[in-house]
Amino acid sequence: MLNQRIIDIYRFVEKTISPSNLALEELFFMSKLKMIKNKDIHKKKPLQRD
Repeated sequence: MLNQRIIDIYRFVEKTISPSNLALEELFFMSKLKMIKNKDIHKKKPLQRD
């Protein structure tokens, strides 16, 4: 499952970064999730984007 994989990666990253970077990493992962969702939307709707 994709979600489980993301959680596993997040846990791994969480161990390797400092707490001060945690908020930035969280934002990064949230934007990644949005990108994945947007790609799924674009697959259904043929929109041309650059």
